[in-house]
Amino acid sequence: MSAGDLRLDFGRYAGWSLYDLAKKDPAYLRWLARHSSGLRFRREISKVLGEPLDVAVEPPRPHLF
Repeated sequence: MSAGDLRLDFGRYAGWSLYDLAKKDPAYLRWLARHSSGLRFRREISKVLGEPLDVAVEPPRPHLF
């Protein structure tokens, strides 16, 4: 199974493939890659979005003073 064929089994997009979500709502995939419920999908999301893993999954870092 390719990364794009993987389907979500929870949430508002349950049953959707990562490929379909990348076309419909890529911002949701970026959010999901940072969220605890999406940890298991990080690498696949990166592949589907065509973005390096660190761009697709790293949350913004707070500025430390």
